[in-house]
Amino acid sequence: LFQNVSSYLTKSLEVDFAFVGEISKECDEVKILGGIANGQVIEIDSHALKDTPCEKVLEEGISYYPDKLPESFPKDHIVKDLNLSSFMGSALVDDKNNPIGV
Repeated sequence: LFQNVSSYLTKSLEVDFAFVGEISKECDEVKILGGIANGQVIEIDSHALKDTPCEKVLEEGISYYPDKLPESFPKDHIVKDLNLSSFMGSALVDDKNNPIGV
């Protein structure tokens, strides 16, 4: 299901990378439930949130970096490994507005 959502996002938004992730109860990492990079399924189990664009999503609700993503998050290995240059993300929240995913 989440691979399909990610695939739909890449096609409809005309982007190279999309994923759906679940935030841990401690809010310190995201478990990737499904992701697509350059048309291929990505296999990333979980990723620490500290010093990542997803951490900013949790702080701000939505986060947008149109360019210079590696310079903004030099410690994020996924940004480097997937050669990402920009980012836009939104928090997924429960019925009490608590973040549960990105």
